[in-house]
Amino acid sequence: SCYHGIGHGLTDLHNKSEWGDERAMIRPALAICKKIAKNRKQLLLCGTGVFDSISLAYYNNAYGMVMKKDDPLWLCREQSDEFKESCYRDIMPAILWLGSNMLADAAPYVEKFAPDSYADIAIRSLASNSVRFTIQGNTMKPDVSSCRIMGRSLHIPCIEGLAQGVMEFGTPGVEYEGALHFCSSLAVTSQEREPCIKSVLSYSSERYSR
Repeated sequence: SCYHGIGHGLTDLHNKSEWGDERAMIRPALAICKKIAKNRKQLLLCGTGVFDSISLAYYNNAYGMVMKKDDPLWLCREQSDEFKESCYRDIMPAILWLGSNMLADAAPYVEKFAPDSYADIAIRSLASNSVRFTIQGNTMKPDVSSCRIMGRSLHIPCIEGLAQGVMEFGTPGVEYEGALHFCSSLAVTSQEREPCIKSVLSYSSERYSR
């Protein structure tokens, strides 16, 4: 959270001369992320804060930012490899906003504009963010049907994203209960259920103490 927050703080600028220019806003922020990060994970997290700020600016109409609806992922495509994952992960709230906060309507932006090498990361993040609009406590109506109509390469990452979303937006301290219930409610085959459970366990290992 600290490194993610640093990325936010570096990007939320008050210099109006840079407003409306994504490149100008992120360039110094990413440079500082590279200086302070001691490993790849810290660099990734700092970068997510940078691009999350851009995402927030898009749908809050802040800093004079206007999202290019005909090519909403252009900024991610032009990043160096060390920041591509950060961008494709944390620009997704704005993509969800383009789809009126509906996974089914937002997913086509990922399918059309995200390159194959990052589409799974993007759809996982998109699905996770969509849960905030469908969950109440630990009860949700996950948009599984939207995942199932996606291409084979995105179907399972989408399911994993929904599980991660329950972990992120569920009742604090017992998020895993709703997440595991969601996984157990999936199709009788293990195709969806096992990756879903593994996603919950992976998230749990970072969220909870030993």
